[in-house]
Amino acid sequence: MRNLKMTTLVVSVFLLTVQSSCSKEDDNPTFDSTQERLFMATKNTPYNPFTGTGGLKNYFLVLLPDGTAYNGLPRESTLGLLTRAELINENSLRVGEYEENGNQLVIRWTFNQNKVWTLQKESGGWRQNSTKKYEPIKPNVTSGTLDATYVFEHTGASGFPGIGLNTFGVRDEIQFNRDGTYTRLIVSGASSDGGVGTNGFTDIGTYNIEGYALSLKSNQGTTLSFTIFKWPGEESTVLALNGKRFQKLQ
Repeated sequence: MRNLKMTTLVVSVFLLTVQSSCSKEDDNPTFDSTQERLFMATKNTPYNPFTGTGGLKNYFLVLLPDGTAYNGLPRESTLGLLTRAELINENSLRVGEYEENGNQLVIRWTFNQNKVWTLQKESGGWRQNSTKKYEPIKPNVTSGTLDATYVFEHTGASGFPGIGLNTFGVRDEIQFNRDGTYTRLIVSGASSDGGVGTNGFTDIGTYNIEGYALSLKSNQGTTLSFTIFKWPGEESTVLALNGKRFQKLQ
């Protein structure tokens, strides 16, 4: 009888230990492997006066739950709706396979001469080298929270001083309303007087956001999809759509 009581006591202590261990694991949930992950690195490159390029440059890295990696931010597909086949169709040289081994992330770009990246885990991100570290970007915009107008503008020039100088550009302005509606105005074209052209159109409809995916459903019957997130470090003023910086109008 005494031995039976001791056995019962040991079993009870064991069960309590298992329950305590499970509770601790639940308090520290791991990353949901069913969701894709987006990372961005910023690198300062020297300015080239001949090409007009240089300064801060952004690099994106996408990791899908099936082990697919993509070097860059897809333009034709939207995060949240991605498949490996779509990425290969868009740019096969940017597609590879990744594997996480402890503090290392190994990516094999199988469509690009089997080039291999080995990144080291550092403060929640992945460091590729001394000047480039990929920081995580979580889905940080939800439907019903946007109530502002955001603008993307791009201008350029062609020709040579004294011979002729034409400017060209585009202005993409989107007003998001809290009731789920939007108004979009796009103006593009060329001008010889330094202004943006007058070719453009206005679109009205409803929008929806799920994770990284923004859908604009036009009243004309078409639907456009974008990858959306608030720009790291400028969350209150800059919205990214497919990697383009849309500035919030004050």
